[in-house]
Amino acid sequence: MPRIVSTLGHASVRAKACASLAVSLLFVAFGNGAHAASARVAMPEQQMAWANPANDLGPVEEATPIRLTLMLKTAAERAQAFDALLRAQQDPSSPLYHHWLDANEIGARFGATTQDIDSVNAWLSSQGLKVESVAASRLRVSVSGSAGAVAAAFGTSIHRYAIDGEQRVAPAQVPQIGAAIAGLVASVDGLVVVNARPAHGAGSARGNISRVSARSTNATWRRELRTRQRTLRRWDR
Repeated sequence: MPRIVSTLGHASVRAKACASLAVSLLFVAFGNGAHAASARVAMPEQQMAWANPANDLGPVEEATPIRLTLMLKTAAERAQAFDALLRAQQDPSSPLYHHWLDANEIGARFGATTQDIDSVNAWLSSQGLKVESVAASRLRVSVSGSAGAVAAAFGTSIHRYAIDGEQRVAPAQVPQIGAAIAGLVASVDGLVVVNARPAHGAGSARGNISRVSARSTNATWRRELRTRQRTLRRWDR
């Protein structure tokens, strides 16, 4: 009988040890998942030199509506295939000369994949932003949200700045985007706004931010997609 008790005792100790290990692994897995979900990548190209304390007029009111456009990346082979199509469409000797495709065909063949778009949209929604539309080209996602939600989503604060008699809007700190979609997004248009005008008076911080000239500062992406974007903007209408 004592030997049986001893055996049962060892089994109980082993069971407790296994349970403790399982709980520890669960916490580690949860922690890694939470870290992955919250990990961010800096976007230094969105930090403007003029967005400094000397020009700072203070933060944009949190309830102010802001609209953003996310330019999406495509796989290298898709981008190359699109470039080849554009050349062929302008080449009289090509069987594809003036063989135009509609917006949906362009998006399906050369735009971002459905999986990538779903990932971007899911992240945006999880940050409290509203996905307004995905362009037919599948290269642009339009999103809206309050200044407070945008600031929280991109880990920064949105301020107004006075530059040469005009108001501008820009992040006060380097914005950050979720690591889960950083590799899918080429640039974010709308975080930096030049010639921003409050809708209710020049001195007001309320109302929509009017975007007169707000271009992405990602020069590499603009150069890479200059021809494609001109074509896609026509097809997206």
